[in-house]
Amino acid sequence: MLDPNVTTLLKNDLQSFFQREQWFKKMRLPFRRGYLLHGPPGNGKSTAVRAMLTSGKLAASPFDFLTHVRTTQTWDVSLSKPSTMPQR
Repeated sequence: MLDPNVTTLLKNDLQSFFQREQWFKKMRLPFRRGYLLHGPPGNGKSTAVRAMLTSGKLAASPFDFLTHVRTTQTWDVSLSKPSTMPQR
């Protein structure tokens, strides 16, 4: 599980970001937000991302830092079992 402090920081940051949408539009800036989560398997990274996506009806685009490839698959597809993933 993620540290409760990290969970609170992520939640507050996401809420703050959506409250500033008009400011981004006014400044003609792209309304985008990125998060880089790291840690051992099972510490809650995927759960945190799914919670953020669900709360704001958002989309995520996985990025493989080892190959520097951004996939076109959705987050749900990329987390599914390998046998159900679309072939490239």
